Amino acid sequence: MKIFYGLLIISFFSPFILCAQQTQIVRGTVVDKETGMPLPGVSVKVITDTINKLSAVTDANGRFRLEKVLLGKQTLRFAFIGYANKISDIIVTSAK
Repeated sequence: MKIFYGLLIISFFSPFILCAQQTQIVRGTVVDKETGMPLPGVSVKVITDTINKLSAVTDANGRFRLEKVLLGKQTLRFAFIGYANKISDIIVTSAK
């Protein structure tokens, strides 16, 4: 009977393992359009992924890193006090 339950559990979870969605890391630098200076403290959020709610804040050099971003078309929102929000569409592909 123990073998049966083990096989039942494996067969139940197998479809979920096979359907796992691929993700990628998205990174970049946020700079002021006019001066080219990096902007620290900018909020960067993936607004097309409502399940994972991915977001990051830029570091002192204006750099950010978003992990586990789903492959495909994604929309990022950049928000910073004193600046208008910026919406950017990107295409996330698998690593080469």
